[in-house]
Amino acid sequence: VTSQPEWLVAPLARSMGASRVIGSRLEVDDAAGTFTGATLADDGHDGQGGDALGRRVRAFAAEAGVDLAKSIAYGNSERDLPLMRVCGKAYAVSPDAAVAVAASENGWQTLRWAEDAERKATRAGELAAEAAAMDAARANGTLQPAYATVTVNGGAVSAKSRAWTVMDPDQYDPENDRRRG
Repeated sequence: VTSQPEWLVAPLARSMGASRVIGSRLEVDDAAGTFTGATLADDGHDGQGGDALGRRVRAFAAEAGVDLAKSIAYGNSERDLPLMRVCGKAYAVSPDAAVAVAASENGWQTLRWAEDAERKATRAGELAAEAAAMDAARANGTLQPAYATVTVNGGAVSAKSRAWTVMDPDQYDPENDRRRG
């Protein structure tokens, strides 16, 4: 679920294995074959404050058997509020004013895009070790970019896929943060 246009996000979503994209649907001038610049009124982003996005998410959840009470939403702008309101748990992430107010009214936790110093230092050390291992592999001629792996903190890391690693969606949920042990 995104506030971005469905046609724009759909290729990325397919490549990540998503079964469906629920996003902004742009109005098309059929005669000209171009976008008009407006969104369809039933997509929840019509500026009217309606709950159309929430209805679309609830309909998808009913069709796919998703328990929204067990679902988590993250949002930062007013356009995310319909989704945040239909999920069992919501987090305001570096929110704009409207989401900050809604978070306060609904008891949603507010998160900031800042890591604690310990995690930041650990990550910096991992990146430095990874870079040093990659540099050493390049220097001694053993690096094969498409298949290269390096050892970081005792684990193999693929140089090819490192940038595309998808993190656990609960990584910012303190109640479900598996990294803290």
